[in-house]
Formats: sequence, C-alpha cells, structure tokens
Amino acid sequence: MKRETWEETGLRITDAKLLYKEEIERNSCGHGADVHYWNLFRCNADGTVKRNMRETKSIGWYTPEEIKKLTLEPVWEYWFKKLKVI
Repeated sequence: MKRETWEETGLRITDAKLLYKEEIERNSCGHGADVHYWNLFRCNADGTVKRNMRETKSIGWYTPEEIKKLTLEPVWEYWFKKLKVI
C-alpha cells in the first residue's frame, strides 16, 4: 500500500489503519478481471501530490459536496456510500 501510494501520487504514508478488506464483484478492469480484492485504509501522508499519468485516471482533494457532483465509477460510488461520504 505504501509503495503503490508513492508510485501513483508521490505521497509518503506515515501511518495507516485498515478499515475494510473486501472482494468486490462486477468491478471490471481493462485486464478482463471481474472481481477485485480491495483493502481500504485510513492514512496520514506527507509530501506534494505528483500524479503518475500511467497509474492514475485522475487525482485531487475533494470535499464531500464536490464528490457528490462527480461521475464516479461504480466501485468508487460503492466505497463513498459505505463510508457515508455520499
């Protein structure tokens, strides 16, 4: 998780707490998989965001109100609802 965060965002995780560990179906990807295993953490991070264009579709800091206006992929809608953000 720390390595992936660094590669995709340029941020260094200083601590993390696992919130959820789930297998989510109907979460298709470009590699043909329809099931993915998710580990969702709450973290603190240091640094400045540096988006890796090969690894991310978009990146940013959003308020809950801004998130509600975004067109989300189904899996992100699932997580934001589960976390009661939207």
